[in-house]
Amino acid sequence: MNQYKISINNRGNIISTDSYQNINIDLGFEVILTNQKIKLVGLKNLPQTDNLYSVAINFIKELLVRNENLYITFSGKDMYGRWLCNLYIIESSNSIIHLNELLLKKSYCTPYIHKLDEKY
Repeated sequence: MNQYKISINNRGNIISTDSYQNINIDLGFEVILTNQKIKLVGLKNLPQTDNLYSVAINFIKELLVRNENLYITFSGKDMYGRWLCNLYIIESSNSIIHLNELLLKKSYCTPYIHKLDEKY
């Protein structure tokens, strides 16, 4: 699966713990998809009433602001036009963070299993 570098127009555009907007996706050869929406695949957002919700949002913002080497792999779009993605962060120490897995590990999202006959 191909990886694509992304940038975020405004770091405050985190819709929920699993969905972000105003994402620019660099496809290479000077082709950039601008102002895209992405959803982290395999995750379900925490309800806004959950005590961890604001902690999770602040954690994600901090992580995305601190790092510029953001990459995604995607498998298509959902019924809302969001790219279904795995998001990877390459830190200055060259360690790779798989954001989808990290959010699950910290309980900032819950697992979402896509059913074959269901629209994502």
